[in-house]
Amino acid sequence: MLALIALVHNAFFSGDILIIYAVLGFFLIPLRNVGTRWLVVTGLGLVLNLPVLLFNAVQINAPPPTAEQQAAAARAQPQVMQGIREHFEAKQSGTVTDVVRVNLGPAFVGKWQFQVFTGRLWITFGVFLLGVAAGRLEIFRDTESNRRFFRKVLWSAGTVTLVTSAIFLAKPVTFQVKTFADLLASFSFTIQQLSLSAFYVAMVTLLYWRRPSGLLSKLAPAGKMGLTVYLTQTAFGVLLFYGIGLGMLGHMGVAAAACCAMMFYGVQLVLARWWMSRFSMGPVEWLWRSLTYFKWQSAMKAQGESSEAIATSVSPHAPNR
Repeated sequence: MLALIALVHNAFFSGDILIIYAVLGFFLIPLRNVGTRWLVVTGLGLVLNLPVLLFNAVQINAPPPTAEQQAAAARAQPQVMQGIREHFEAKQSGTVTDVVRVNLGPAFVGKWQFQVFTGRLWITFGVFLLGVAAGRLEIFRDTESNRRFFRKVLWSAGTVTLVTSAIFLAKPVTFQVKTFADLLASFSFTIQQLSLSAFYVAMVTLLYWRRPSGLLSKLAPAGKMGLTVYLTQTAFGVLLFYGIGLGMLGHMGVAAAACCAMMFYGVQLVLARWWMSRFSMGPVEWLWRSLTYFKWQSAMKAQGESSEAIATSVSPHAPNR
């Protein structure tokens, strides 16, 4: 059902990530009984992008391309650029049919090629495996041992991020890995992305545990209806940038676009808080769950039910839902 929602979304936004999540989710099912240690080891190997690292290492020692291969690549380059121009023009000034045709056609194929050849597909699945392990180990329960764990993650990941960021500034990464130095730079960038993500997670977790009812708690309603928030951001972007909307693509600067994004997100936070005070799930979450179980789900909150009641009902001894 998530894949179906994703395909509709992808028809209007070629950067959709839901289809990747839906496909990878199928592969989690046969791994549900695999040991936690195996999940952690495999997950770390994937998030470090070891498959692509090994492939690039082999490519460095491979013989140089022949004259025929170089000529074929040169002939393909104009076709690639033409596809990029058509994609841009469809979004900037095309009809709804043009947008859907491009997004579900060449852009859809190109996204999967990018996911595979850059290793993003394996990295995402590695994060999924680490997420399963984190749930089993209950590392997000507020205990003293977990606080010590996240403090260690915060300082170690922060240090690694600084070092690898400096390496990236000294040698920016490209998609072409031709030398051993390119290989090391690419691997360093992968570590930088992993350590920066770990730093963010540790920082937010520790800040939330420090003040559970503080500013971060205001984001909880939007998190509970994250799919709805994600899709409505696309709707806003399509109306703002595409030719079928206000047509601001190519005419609005980065600063103005960033301001629009932040203002819209602020509106989303307010609306999410209002919605979750009356309903137990977001509208798209309700549709997703209803389609999954082939039965309309009840989304109305019981009288007197509050966000605090929902939060406190999930105790260490509560059964898994």
